[in-house]
Amino acid sequence: MRLPELPEGGWTKVVTITLVTTVFITLLALAGMWLGNVVSNDETTAADVAATLALAVGLTAPLLGSLIIKLEELRHANAQLQYLASYDFLTGALNRRAFMEGVEKRLAEGGTSETKARLALFVIDVDHFKVINDRYGHQVGDLALVRIADALRASLRETDLFGRLGGEEFGAFLDDIAPVDALKVAEKCRLAIAECPFTPEGEQHSVSVSIGIAFAMPDEDFTTLFHQADNRLYRAKEHGRNRIEAPLVSVAA
Repeated sequence: MRLPELPEGGWTKVVTITLVTTVFITLLALAGMWLGNVVSNDETTAADVAATLALAVGLTAPLLGSLIIKLEELRHANAQLQYLASYDFLTGALNRRAFMEGVEKRLAEGGTSETKARLALFVIDVDHFKVINDRYGHQVGDLALVRIADALRASLRETDLFGRLGGEEFGAFLDDIAPVDALKVAEKCRLAIAECPFTPEGEQHSVSVSIGIAFAMPDEDFTTLFHQADNRLYRAKEHGRNRIEAPLVSVAA
């Protein structure tokens, strides 16, 4: 018989709750039996104790255990659905909706113009990605996206938001960071992809990304900020790719 799959710590919780509750109910049953015998002036025998224990444990443990297992399975299923609703199944990055909501929330929490000046949105697009799909197939293209996402995630801070906006386009949102430091992070991302070994079918294939950056100003929302970063991304593409475009700054490979 295959045991149901539970989240981490689920079986420990099932066993602990079942055991503690079973002991408690068993003690109540024994106390009730003893009190009943006292009231009726009957002698409490070993057979009475054994029967009470068997009944209490035999009914409580399996019924309660089954109920708790079902509840843990439901909790596990809900957690999986929540994950699927927020994360891209291929790369593990936030999906577009979850990324947008996360950015909107942080923008709303930005507060003053001074703090909002320390917020940055990156729009990152893989250069000539269609060539990979056309030459090696979509399975290899998916592998490339996974490696690119991993390299970008490793180049960002743990507190930064990272999402897949669609296809080969990714987004990153950095808060509490000076513009000059945001540029350093963007260059770290660009270099991480340029230096990432990618050898489909034993053939060395260079991969690069172009990055458009926008810095948040007071009262801006995600749509406005994304439009600014996206325009700079297209400028990076037009100027040769494998480069970064930010306000008043252009960084080429």
